[in-house]
Amino acid sequence: MRLNGRKRREVLIAIHRHWYWADRIRDEYFERLKANPPNNSNIVEFFSTGDGMYLCLWFGLEFAVYEALRGKKFVIPNAEREITRIFESLKQFRNAIFHIQPEYLSPKMFKLLNDPMHQAIINKAHKEIGQWLSNEISI
Repeated sequence: MRLNGRKRREVLIAIHRHWYWADRIRDEYFERLKANPPNNSNIVEFFSTGDGMYLCLWFGLEFAVYEALRGKKFVIPNAEREITRIFESLKQFRNAIFHIQPEYLSPKMFKLLNDPMHQAIINKAHKEIGQWLSNEISI
């Protein structure tokens, strides 16, 4: 089903809301990292602090945006490659965050986190999606 006019704009504004929330959580995550760089030797501590929480919320919201864009068949030309590359592992990460797993450090989280490029890929897609959404809804 192809969205037209007003309905298309309404859907895009709803997606933009989640993108904006992801953007704010992302900014807070990076501010926290600057103020208090993590000790890489204790991953449990990282995920039990606000810093880890902001990372998890950012990635969860980011996936909600990707999922909505795909579900409505919107194509973001400058981000499709990144979205496709990270989609499944980000989905598993989101599921591990929003659905309690039997392990504290679920393997679903680490498929994404073990990819050394995950943050650069998500950052690029995030930026391109934000620009595309702004253009589409004329913000």
